[in-house]
Amino acid sequence: MRFVVLGDIHSNVEAAEKARKYIKEKNPDAVLVCGDITHSGGKSEAQKLIETLASDKIPVFYVFGNMDRVNPDFQVEGINAKCLHGKKTEFKGVDIIGLSCTWEYDFLSDIEKSEKPLIIVSHEPPKDCLDKTWNGSHAGNIQIRNFIEKIQPELMFCGHIHEAHGEAKIGKTIVCNVGKLGSGNIITIDINDEIGVTRDRI
Repeated sequence: MRFVVLGDIHSNVEAAEKARKYIKEKNPDAVLVCGDITHSGGKSEAQKLIETLASDKIPVFYVFGNMDRVNPDFQVEGINAKCLHGKKTEFKGVDIIGLSCTWEYDFLSDIEKSEKPLIIVSHEPPKDCLDKTWNGSHAGNIQIRNFIEKIQPELMFCGHIHEAHGEAKIGKTIVCNVGKLGSGNIITIDINDEIGVTRDRI
């Protein structure tokens, strides 16, 4: 299985168009978007940007960030896309949990890991992991950190702290801060017998 993962579009239409071309070349099973789709934009702008990424063949699964002026579970209409926030979604034998930026995630206590591989798609990073800001402070979320330590999902994708993009591990969990799309950051994930992370520039 293959996913293309991106985040922090911040209303950059040119970057979204470049991502669309990249998605077509990589031909993933799905695209995962880690929030801040807009830069203080609302529903119509979010819809247009997600439409740029989506196709009939390749679905887009997304969450929203702190810069998106929409409800955290807002569903776009008429395209092959779905908001993941607040639930576990099964896709081709993989479970995906979505965390739009609400700052509190009490519903995580009700989620258990099945035998399927589990992926978290979040805007916020976990506390003390790929969350270090330009001034040296750690801006990650402790609830997300605790959930990862307890459940140990296979993969966790996030954004929000642009300068902290990279890969790390919490226990067995691979954590990827995908970085800002407008700076050229995009990731391809291949899940076979092992998990392969390919960080590209567009």
